[in-house]
Amino acid sequence: GYVQTKSELWVGGSAPVLRWRDTTHGEKATARISGSDLYFEVANQERLRLLSGGGVSIGLASPTRTPLHVHEPTSATANIHLTNSTTGSGSTDGLTLFHDGSTSAGMFLRENLPLRFATNNAERMRIDSSGTVMIGATSYNTGNMTSGATGINVAGASPQVLLHNTSQDKDAYFGMSGANVFLFSADSVPIVFGTNDTERMRVDSSGNVGIGQSPSYRLDVIAGQGAVSRFRQATNNQGVSHACVILRHQAASSSAQGVGMV
Repeated sequence: GYVQTKSELWVGGSAPVLRWRDTTHGEKATARISGSDLYFEVANQERLRLLSGGGVSIGLASPTRTPLHVHEPTSATANIHLTNSTTGSGSTDGLTLFHDGSTSAGMFLRENLPLRFATNNAERMRIDSSGTVMIGATSYNTGNMTSGATGINVAGASPQVLLHNTSQDKDAYFGMSGANVFLFSADSVPIVFGTNDTERMRVDSSGNVGIGQSPSYRLDVIAGQGAVSRFRQATNNQGVSHACVILRHQAASSSAQGVGMV
């Protein structure tokens, strides 16, 4: 090889190498050309490679994804850590993209700031610092919800959430249209309501409502002995509440059973 010094430094040969050595500590760094690639070694291991096509590989001699491939050569977590002078440069600052081996991968925004996602040069979704997910919105309108509640806020002229069952190819959706709030089944399937992990009411595909059972009539109610179904007028302007119709299932016995109406 040869070295030419004027205003430039040239290292020639079939496999040119440029080395830097710390004579005090015995450490060295090396720059090599391999084919059309330029790569750098520290402590006798390749750390960075600049590909002839413009890609950059960190920790890997033969990258499989470009323009940037970051590889952790051990089982430790691979990280890309982004910070600036405002966030600070510590391990708990800024934004971290990571893959921690066989367990998980993710993105950590370590600041008290929203994490934003965009398409077509416009923000579409954000997760604020409290964990609230906002789609189509940049602030959370809680209405009469509990102060500090965390949830999902979907905003727009006609906001909707679609649920699709891939195994049955069935759809349901809920949302708002104008001043109306709706919950729809898009297929011939019932809508079921429950409490305490138990079904309490359903609306079948014909519009029949069943309470306590699947309906056979427009309104079909079943309950245990002594249960009462009551239809009541709202409190009037004198503060008096009037019961209009009460249906009572009498206690079953060998001598008396039936339904009473008041």
